Amino acid sequence: MLSGQVGIVTGGAQGIGKGCAEALLDNGANVCLLDVNEDVLKQTTRELAIKFSKDRVISIHFDVRNQTQMEDDVFQYWTYQGSLTTPPLLESVTWIIFKDPV
Repeated sequence: MLSGQVGIVTGGAQGIGKGCAEALLDNGANVCLLDVNEDVLKQTTRELAIKFSKDRVISIHFDVRNQTQMEDDVFQYWTYQGSLTTPPLLESVTWIIFKDPV
């Protein structure tokens, strides 16, 4: 179980990102959805808040591909590629670690 943990999901408004967010929520984590598509992000946030609880889902309209936005934003962060220690053991994961809690 992931109770007490926060998953930050880029591209979290639809598709694989939304599926990842739902899986995290199903396993007890809270989620922060990041997505460039603000309208879909708002809708997905509402849907997940109704299904899981509004206290467990937040969202930020954000484009992680925009290096300027990443640099200018309030976030201080580090990234690393892949994970062989966290299920489902995918090497295609990019972890984004924030200095301060979200």
